[in-house]
Order: sequence, then C-alpha cells, then structure tokens
Amino acid sequence: AQAVLLRAMKLTVKIERAEPPRLRQLIRHVKFHGLMTAARREGDLVVLELDGPLSIFSATPRYGVKMAGFLPALLLCESWSLEAEVQLGHARQRRTFVLDPSAGLRSHARDAGAWLPELVEAFEKRFTDVAPDWEIDRAVPLLNLGGEVVVPDFRFVHKKSRFEACMEVLGYWRRGAVDRRLAALREHGAPRLLLAIDPGLKVGEEQTRGLEGPVVSFRDVPDARKVRKVLEELRLSATPKRKSAKKPRARKAPPAP
Repeated sequence: AQAVLLRAMKLTVKIERAEPPRLRQLIRHVKFHGLMTAARREGDLVVLELDGPLSIFSATPRYGVKMAGFLPALLLCESWSLEAEVQLGHARQRRTFVLDPSAGLRSHARDAGAWLPELVEAFEKRFTDVAPDWEIDRAVPLLNLGGEVVVPDFRFVHKKSRFEACMEVLGYWRRGAVDRRLAALREHGAPRLLLAIDPGLKVGEEQTRGLEGPVVSFRDVPDARKVRKVLEELRLSATPKRKSAKKPRARKAPPAP
C-alpha cells in the first residue's frame, strides 16, 4: 500500500466520527511529514486532501517517502477511507487506488493520540448541568489558520438561536506549541474560539493581547459557569441590535386664516 502511494498524484482521506484527540494526532503526522493538505468537516466526516508526490516536480522521491509514512497514522483511526489517484508503469497509466479498514492492515505506529484527558470528560458533564440552554458535543469544526489546522475540544450550540462557538483546552501542552497556536490566532483570527489556558503554561496578558476570541484561565477543570458566561457574551455581541422604530413627527397645524 505504501509503495502505491509513492506514485500518487492526489490523495483524499475521509475519517468518520473521530474524537478530537484522534484527529489532532492524525493532523500532527500530516504536518510532521510536511504534507500539503486542506482540511474540512462534512457532517460526521472529516476530509483531508493531500497533494501526492507526483504533483510536485521538486524533491519528489523524498516527498513520496513522507506520503507513504503517513499511512501508519491513518490506520490508527477506526472508520476511514482513502482514495488516491496514481500513475503506474512506464506508460504512467492513471488508476484509482482505494483503501479502507476491510483490507486488514495493521499499524506499527505507537498509539498516543486517543488519550482523552479526564478534565475534558469532567468539564463536559459540568457544563451540561449548569448550561441547559446550550448543547455541547465533540463534532468540532476544523479551523484552518494559515499553516495551522486547529481541532477544538468542544463545540457549543445555543439551543434557541443556534449560535455556535468552540473551545480549545490548552493544558498539557508544550510551550512551543502554545506559542505557535497564539501566533496563528493573532494573525488569522478566530472570534468564536474560546481558549482555556492552564496557568502552569505561564501565558501572560501580553501574549494573549490581540486575540479576537476570549481567554479563560483554569486549574484542574475549566469553570463551566465561567465558560457559559463568556459564551453568552459572545452570542449577544454577535446578535445584531434591532433599531428602534422612529415615531412619525407630528405635523404642525396650518396657521389660522
């Protein structure tokens, strides 16, 4: 399968019902291998589109090896499909290569991306209790911020207005990754993305200045009431204010003859 991907011109990967930690692991591998990609969500599906090695005219062999090295990370997902447009043989005949879990392939890669922090599960339960007007789930949108693809931890939907916002929890993060995320947000903006930042990361106000979205600090587990308050402020600020109807001016009576 990896040998076929060395001859790929275009690659489309679809992952179904994957948890945010799993998606982050997969996208980390895409970024680590330097693969060009576009990411989007279509309902329960997350779609990644990668340029194959034959679509690039420089450093093709090296890029092809990286493309093949991406496959073991994909195999760690439960429900997925891969479709590649490939050129085979001396005649470079175009063929479509299709792969999914029914092929029975197994990954040798270490599975470190499916771990779900306890704080995430605890927050989800608390938020459901204190914010009955909101829905919370993990069907998060993918935010493309230049070269950064952000996979938030939660999506919030206001039941009445259907206003949507997301939250990303920055807890057990490396400092370099935090700095890159903040830089991408400052440059590209994400006004409906709420960041929950652990004080242990020592992120000061000067580093969060210029972010369009709100920031809340937390220890152990994000404060569900505080998050609900911030979400309500976001929703109200996004709701256009109704203009009050102007009363018609009373006409002056004509002067008496």
